[in-house]
Amino acid sequence: MSESEKTGYVSDSLTSLKSVGEAAHKAGDALQGAGADALSKATETVRDAQGRAIDLGSDIAKQAVSIAETQKDGIADRLEGVASTFHRSGDELREKEEWLALVIDRGADEMAKLAKSLRSSDFKSLFEDLQSFARRQPALFMGTSVAAGFALARVGKTAVVGASTEPTSGPPEVPK
Repeated sequence: MSESEKTGYVSDSLTSLKSVGEAAHKAGDALQGAGADALSKATETVRDAQGRAIDLGSDIAKQAVSIAETQKDGIADRLEGVASTFHRSGDELREKEEWLALVIDRGADEMAKLAKSLRSSDFKSLFEDLQSFARRQPALFMGTSVAAGFALARVGKTAVVGASTEPTSGPPEVPK
């Protein structure tokens, strides 16, 4: 192979490599553009999904508040009943566990206030009041919760023991 043939061959090879490089560069640009488009679409899809989730959560919260608003009096009646039960449990514990009886009574008083508040307020302000109470009196809030659990267990135990000692007039009826 002559010198001119070698030079021509190298020149052709360089031209081919240059063409391949340009094609690779164009392919890279195309891939980069496609990647940017895919990222943009994915970001848009995620934002859309987030917006829908927020809207759905908001709708569910509004429905829950609406349902709760319509049942406020019934809930207030139940709260007053529970407060009364707590007071009775506190009275039963007073001789044995004075400190626990005091905690239960304070919790029952707060529950009675909550029932009164429930009758005259909306749920948003009530929830804010409950959060405020929990922040102002965290120990009392937790103690009341624990005492309420003990009191409910005691009331439940009394109900079960009372039910099991009552005479029965025959075998229990099986619903059809």
